[in-house]
Amino acid sequence: MYTLMLLICWSGVFCFYNTSRKAKLISGGAIEFWLQSNQTPAKLLGLGGIMLSTLGLILMDGAVMGTLHALLMMMAAGCYIISLTPFRLIRFSHILGLGVLALLMEFLIF
Repeated sequence: MYTLMLLICWSGVFCFYNTSRKAKLISGGAIEFWLQSNQTPAKLLGLGGIMLSTLGLILMDGAVMGTLHALLMMMAAGCYIISLTPFRLIRFSHILGLGVLALLMEFLIF
């Protein structure tokens, strides 16, 4: 369940990154191009993803621990996405692929 919340949070941060005006954005794929050309829906998707993951963590861990865990996930996601996306080392398909792999491992191990 934590993997799903992490995947949703990272997707939300990635949506916000692609709507940034300060970053030099590279549209490498169809999803990135759509996010960059449709600013308002992309920001709503990003906000919805971050809020959904925060709410899920609050319901799983409690108010204080869930909020702190969500803040930690957003900081980590922001650092990784801001530092790796300009080098084309991370795309939306990479985020989904790693999330699905982690979700399968979580269900198979636990």
